[in-house]
Amino acid sequence: MKKETISRTNLGKIEQKEIYEIEKIDNSKHRLLGQSIGININHCALLGMKHCDNFWHRVRFFQIIQNEEQEKLLLEQQRKFDPNLKEYITIAFYEQLSDQTTMYIPKRLEIKERPELINFPLNIMFSTTTLCDDNTQHKETSIYNPDLSTFKQEGIKQKMKYFNSLNIGREFWIEIIYNTSKKSWSGTKYYKEEILGIADGPTWDSFFIHLTAMGVGNGVN
Repeated sequence: MKKETISRTNLGKIEQKEIYEIEKIDNSKHRLLGQSIGININHCALLGMKHCDNFWHRVRFFQIIQNEEQEKLLLEQQRKFDPNLKEYITIAFYEQLSDQTTMYIPKRLEIKERPELINFPLNIMFSTTTLCDDNTQHKETSIYNPDLSTFKQEGIKQKMKYFNSLNIGREFWIEIIYNTSKKSWSGTKYYKEEILGIADGPTWDSFFIHLTAMGVGNGVN
C-alpha cells in the first residue's frame, strides 16, 4: 500500500505522520473526512486541518480524485500570483471505522390528535465510531426529526419523511413506510435523491436495529 508523509507545526515543533493510499473504498473500514484541492498532498492536508475537527489524529488514508476541470481553473487563477505553480491535485481523506456498531430503538410518535402517527418513530438516531492514532475514539451522532406535513396514506402503506436536524438544506433525509396489512416497516436513507441505504423489518425493534446500524454515514450526514 502506497504511503505519503504529511506534516504540521504543533507548539513550535514539526510533527509528521504517514497516511496510506487506498484505491477502492470499503464502507465498513473507511469513512470520508472530506476532500480538498492543493498544490500537493501536504497542502491538501493543511486545508483539511482547518475544516475538520481533530483531522490530524483522525486521518489514516487518502485517495487521489480525478478533478481536472476545477484543478485547471484554480491553476489558471493562481498563476496570476505565482507563475511558477505547476499543478493542483484533489485528495479525499479518510478515517478508520472501528468494529463497534451502535443501534437505537426509538420511542413511538404519540400525538393525541394524530393517532395515525403511532407507527412512526419520535425521531431516528445514528452514531458512528472511528479510531484515532492517539489511541482515542471519535464518535459522531446525527438525529433525524419527522416532518409531519409529509405524512400520507397510499393504499395499505403509510409514509413519512424525516430530515437531518443539522442539515439546513434538508439534503439528508429518510422515508419511513409502514405496511398496515403486513404490519411491517421499511426505510430508505437518502442524500438528495441518492440512496444511501435501505432497511426493513417485520417488527419495530428489528427494523430500527437494521436501520440505525447504517451509522452516521460515509462523509457528511
